[in-house]
This record gives sequence, C-alpha cells and structure tokens, in this order.
Amino acid sequence: MTRFHYTIRRLVAVALFVVAVAGARASAQCLPDNLNGACCQRADVQLPSFPAISQEIRYLCFDNCQSRVNGRLCVDVAAPRLATTGNGRVVCGLYLIRFTIHTCSPNRPQTLWSGSMRAQYSRTWLEAPVTGGASSLQVHRFLLNGDLTPSAFLVSHFGSNRFAVPPCAAAFSQHVHFWGYIDYARDCGSPAPTVEIAWALNHDCDAFEHAGGSSRPSPGSGPFHGGVSYGFVGPGPGFVVDTATLAPAAGANGAESVRRNDWTRLPSICVNEEPLQQASMSVIREACACSSNTGLPAQYVESALDVTGTCGSAFHTDAVGLGAFVQKRIGGWTNAAVFPGAESLLFGQGPLETTDACAPGILVPRYYKGVETLGGFDAFTIGVPIQGPLGRQFADVASANVSPNNPTTIIGAPYVSFYVLNVNFP
Repeated sequence: MTRFHYTIRRLVAVALFVVAVAGARASAQCLPDNLNGACCQRADVQLPSFPAISQEIRYLCFDNCQSRVNGRLCVDVAAPRLATTGNGRVVCGLYLIRFTIHTCSPNRPQTLWSGSMRAQYSRTWLEAPVTGGASSLQVHRFLLNGDLTPSAFLVSHFGSNRFAVPPCAAAFSQHVHFWGYIDYARDCGSPAPTVEIAWALNHDCDAFEHAGGSSRPSPGSGPFHGGVSYGFVGPGPGFVVDTATLAPAAGANGAESVRRNDWTRLPSICVNEEPLQQASMSVIREACACSSNTGLPAQYVESALDVTGTCGSAFHTDAVGLGAFVQKRIGGWTNAAVFPGAESLLFGQGPLETTDACAPGILVPRYYKGVETLGGFDAFTIGVPIQGPLGRQFADVASANVSPNNPTTIIGAPYVSFYVLNVNFP
C-alpha cells in the first residue's frame, strides 16, 4: 500500500470515527475527565464506575533477560473502589483494585497470588477498534503499584522454586512489590457499555527492586533473585514475549500533559493537567541490566526522557549524574481485532530531575515508574470537537513517593505519586 493510499484510508477512518463518537455522546457514555483548566488550580476528576472482570492471563518469568516461564493462569480483578482517608473522605483520582490470580480450573481453581493495588488515575482517550468501523471505545488508564502475597498453597508446593516464588517474599512477610498499569476500555456507543481490560504488573530483578538504598534491599549475604524478574500480563491469549527486538518508545515533538497531586490538600489532591510544550525520548544504549554477562538479550533500553509543560514544569533525564530512564521489553498482543489490538508492551522506570511550576525554585530528583504501550487501535483525544489522531506511542509514568506527608523517593515497596506524566510520541 502506498503512503498516499494509507493516508486517505486513515482520513476516512478518522471521519467515520468522529461521526460514531458524536452519536455516542448523545447517549452520554463518553465523558472527559474534567482535568482541563488553569495552571496549578484544583480539579475534581470525573470518572465512570468500572465492573469486576475475570480473564485468562500469562505469568511471565525472565532469567538473565531471557524468557524462563510463560504460563497460562486466570485472574479476578475486583471492581475499583475509591481510596479514602482515615475519616472516610474520598481521595481524588486514587483507587484500590484487588487482584486474585489463580489456576484456570473451571471446578476448583487454586488461588496463587492476591493483593490490592493502589491505582493512580493517569488519563483517558478514545479508540476506534476497527479501522473505518462505527464502534468506539473510551479508555481510562491507571498506574498500579502494591504488594501481592503468594498463597499458602503456592509457598508450600513451590516456595523453593525461585521461578515460581521470588526468594525475597520470605524476607518481607510474604509481601512482593509489583507495579504496572491497567487500561479499562468502555464501549461508548452502547446504552449498557461493556468493559474490557488490558494490564500488566512487574517485579524486577535485584538491580532495580532490591539495590542498596531501596526499601527492601537484598542482604549482604547475597542476592534475593539476582537476574530473575517476574510479571503478569492480561489478556493472555495472543500475547507473545519478546525481550530482544521489541521497538522501544522514542521520538520528538511529543504531546499530552503532566499533572501533579497536591497532597497538602488531601483528600482534594487533583490539580489541572498542564499541556506539554515539548517532549522527547531517545535511546542511549541497550543491554541486559540484570546481568554482567555478555551475549544476553538486550531486554533493557536505557533512554533519555525530557518533558516540558506549558506552565513551566519540567522533567529531564540526567543520565550521567542520576542514571538513565530504562524501558524493559516484555512483548505484545497480536490479535488486531481484540482490545488492546496489535500492541507492544514495555515497562518504564528511572530518575528524572523534576521542576514543579506550581512550587517554583524547587528542583529535585524523583523516581518514576510506569508503562509504554505502542500501536493498538487508532487513538483520539476526547473533547469537543473530537481531536486527533494521537501518536501511537503512549508513555505513562508516575513518581514513587513514600507517603502524602513525605515526598522522598521509595523503591521496592508501595508508594503514592506526587507527579503523573502522560506523553504521546508519533
């Protein structure tokens, strides 16, 4: 297909999608999140409710950046519930989502892992599942982090197998910190919208999760799980692991927004989005960051991420002083007809020098964790009129901070987020 014909087809798809979403708006199913407004001003996020969902997933284990385990499991994802303060007040933009991971037996499934994730709201957009089709989806993304606990069954039967149970679990009362994301996709064109999800969780090798200075460092006697890392990905059908060749997020002229949580206003912590003035991501080098051995797949892509908002907030990689932002190759979904479409998945983490336009004069390093998803269905900005299309590379990360009263960076244990970065690259 020539570039001209691709452009014409894409324009037709955009036009049909706009018509479809306009019809969907009549049923009041597609709604903006209410985070647009003046710089540094408080906002009240507007989100729909989401149901409990069960699905087939993949359990992934990597050893020295190579796929070691790729197994079929199932999960029950409870309906997100609003996070509240000690006196019951709702915290803006923060949810709790319980995950129960089990075998897929239809009769007596065996629970393997369970725990609740803090779900920090990231952003929303629209998608056209089928090019030129009349249906439409509104996607809401949340960034996840929290502890999962292996079941007594898993520990008793497989506790000595480091590819099934991370050895760090026993040292921390069977708590293993995972982080990642979840996307909820609602059918905007239906009076009773169906909801689908795509999500992933990561517990990295010792170099990231248990390094000196982390919340749960490995002991001086030796590593917990050295070059071994762990993850869960849903939906499982059609997902293919790729630790060596997956294209990382990269580009210039990125768009979207950054946002801060003002924890001094707890529980009304939400602040309006700050549109981006510029954003770029470039590759520095590729390697297996979990091992000093050569010849291993370059699962980790050291990158430079630089983001500047229109109000003056800035987030920059200082690879020499603080270290690079790192993207971890996982794989991708191959079924272009099922949400999330033909889409690649990478985890992203690293330190960024952070300048807060709403607190001028403060320049501090923060550690950010999140996800990059590339490809998928055609995406559009939600608004009136419909805008887009969006770039197909989505990078969403949030800072890892100790608590609402302590913005110090924390790695390897549950955290809250003071900053959320949402970037699209062409």
